[in-house]
Amino acid sequence: MRRSTRRWVRALGLAAITGSRTSLGPALVRLSGAWSLHYLGPVPPRVQTRKVARKRWVERNGLILVRCAALGGLGLLAVPLLAFSLAAFALGFGLGMVFLIPTAVEHFRWLANLRLLEIEQIKSVPYVPVSHPFVERLIGTIRREYLDRVFFWNAADLARKLIEFKDYYNAYRVHRSLDGTTPAQRAGASTPAPAALDHHAWHQHCRGLFQTPIAV
Repeated sequence: MRRSTRRWVRALGLAAITGSRTSLGPALVRLSGAWSLHYLGPVPPRVQTRKVARKRWVERNGLILVRCAALGGLGLLAVPLLAFSLAAFALGFGLGMVFLIPTAVEHFRWLANLRLLEIEQIKSVPYVPVSHPFVERLIGTIRREYLDRVFFWNAADLARKLIEFKDYYNAYRVHRSLDGTTPAQRAGASTPAPAALDHHAWHQHCRGLFQTPIAV
């Protein structure tokens, strides 16, 4: 065994025995560099014999073949990894489109309905309720005066009861902001006849939850 080879083996064995992370890595790097320099470097003139030249040629080409095989193995390993990455990307993209397309369709359908009904869309700041005070005031009124006081069994029952409250809210409930009139009267509906204090009746709304006086 040559002196340089013995030095490489001794350095590698010392690093493996100590088990130190700081010495094993540099020792492997030094061993690989010295191995490449030894086999790929030029042959000194004093050892230029046919036998030494043939041995050097075999060692040099063997090292090249080993490195090419290692690179080819890494390339073959990268093929299934690339295929797995592409499959994962396609799966994630497909799932994203499955959940995104219905939401986008519903959004554009809602915009089309607004255009057909000639309703102007007013965008508010997300998570800032005070940016749209009129809607928030209406929602609070419906919750405090009605939803907190009634039960509903399903979505159809809730929709039916909300329609009843809408009729009461627009046609019979007076609003202080409208000077004691109803939204229906402000829109042009006829004003009901005033009821006398000693001769009147009560009109029930929302299944008896609200009552308004009427003339008889």
